[in-house]
Amino acid sequence: MADRQPPENTENRPETLRDQAALLELALEAEKVSLDRYLEWADIARDPAGKGAFVRLARDEYQHMRFIELHLKALARQGTCSPFEVPQGKVEKLVARLERHGRLDGGPADQPERYILQSALESELRAEKYYTEQAEAGGPVAGLYRRLARAESAHVALIRAEIDHIEKTGFWFDFPEFTLEGA
Repeated sequence: MADRQPPENTENRPETLRDQAALLELALEAEKVSLDRYLEWADIARDPAGKGAFVRLARDEYQHMRFIELHLKALARQGTCSPFEVPQGKVEKLVARLERHGRLDGGPADQPERYILQSALESELRAEKYYTEQAEAGGPVAGLYRRLARAESAHVALIRAEIDHIEKTGFWFDFPEFTLEGA
C-alpha cells in the first residue's frame, strides 16, 4: 500500500476558493459604492472639469466591476482564474496624457467641491491600499488586484490634480507650476 497523505486542509488557507471569492465580492461592492458616489458627485459639482473628472472616474469604476465579475465567474466555473489582460482605463490614459502634455482646466471651486474631492481622494487611497495588499498576498487573482491597484493610483493622481487646481496650490500632478510674470 502506497503512503497516503491526509487530504490537505485548505479551510484555513487564505487562498482558498471561498476566501478569494469573498475578497472579490468585497472589492465588487466597493466598486459599486464608488460608482454611485462619483455619479452623485458629478451631479453636485459646479465646476465643469470636476464634473468631467467624476464621470471619468465613474466609468472606470464600472469597468473595474466588470473585470471583477469576470474573475468571480471564472472562479465559480473553473475553480481558478487564469490571468487575462485588463485594459488601461480612461482615467489612466487621461492622467498619462495630462502628465505629458496638458493641464486640467476649470473654474473656481467652493467648499462643497473641496469636500467632495477630499472624500474621493480618501476613498481611492483606501481602494489602492486594499488592492495592493491583496496583490501582495498572492493567490489566483493577484494579477487582477495588481492591475486594479495601478488603476486606483491613476485615480488618486487625477483627484490630487483637481484638488491642486481648485486650491491653486501652484502644483499640478505633483510638479510645481511656474509663471513668467514678474520675471
